[in-house]
Amino acid sequence: MSALTPHAAPFARRRCLVTGASGFIGAALSRTLADRGACVFALSRTPGRLAPLIAQGRVRHLPCDLTDPASVRASLHVAAPEIVFHFASAPDGPETASLRSERLAVNAMGTLHALQALVDLDLRPIFVYGDSRKVHGGAEPPHTADSPLAPTGVYGASKAAGWLLCCAYASVHQLPVVSLRPSLIYGPGQGRNLIRVALEAARAGTPVLTLQGGAQTRDPIYLDDAIEAFLLAAAKAHELDGAAIPIGGGEEVSVRDLAQRVIDIAQGATVIRCEPAATRPNEIWRSYSDNTDALRLLGWKPRHSLDEGLALTVLHSLQTTPSSSTTHAGAAR
Repeated sequence: MSALTPHAAPFARRRCLVTGASGFIGAALSRTLADRGACVFALSRTPGRLAPLIAQGRVRHLPCDLTDPASVRASLHVAAPEIVFHFASAPDGPETASLRSERLAVNAMGTLHALQALVDLDLRPIFVYGDSRKVHGGAEPPHTADSPLAPTGVYGASKAAGWLLCCAYASVHQLPVVSLRPSLIYGPGQGRNLIRVALEAARAGTPVLTLQGGAQTRDPIYLDDAIEAFLLAAAKAHELDGAAIPIGGGEEVSVRDLAQRVIDIAQGATVIRCEPAATRPNEIWRSYSDNTDALRLLGWKPRHSLDEGLALTVLHSLQTTPSSSTTHAGAAR
């Protein structure tokens, strides 16, 4: 990860709790906080990506299930955090009954358990909520701090519910809260998103990559830029008064064009085939923020253009993963 800009706040010796710390974003933030001298408590069910940091003694892992209030309370009692970065989340995906229940259990009730545990322990840390642009659903972009909550699926609804709970606890218990609502976050070490699928297809020589739709737009944000925004949100939380701030990479791009850029940068020959009829009934067709609120409230704007971020991501893949180890890429959302 590249060095963050000097105006990001110092976190040395601060007790910082990161939930969902074994995930892509949580692990990257945990590493950055450790680099800055923070006392990092990493909350997740399993160590996952955190294993090297735990082995080095740079973070303390707290095994925890957010759906279990007793487990959450015990972990927060140990951490006694001054700052909480709440990234634990059940991801979006098919709208099946079991997955809908999981999203509500983790994203809404898990957030409630964390908030209530803080109050029960008489802790009032800064609470930075890792939100999602999907809470805005089909609301007309560019999305701003004033855009309505209009989720089109249970994932978006569960994230919106989590944020509304944050606001309620802020009002009743004087808990300083702030939300950042990113679009697709990508970069080295990313999970299996569109960018990774396209990259794997290009490197494996997959003849055809099939996309569900293709005309949907997103504004992907490079991992380093997103981490900087979350650090600034924590530093300025007391000034932000419960703001919910969309952040993006600064360029609205169709998912087809995004996949094509990845293939081109990787010098692949994969052909993209779009299937408009295969999109989900609750598809979000446009998602974009012009970052006006982020610049005004945080003093933040992305430092990496989309092409720069994609190039760094592809380069990392080339340097760390032999081409023969990539997996076959089929249909992608």
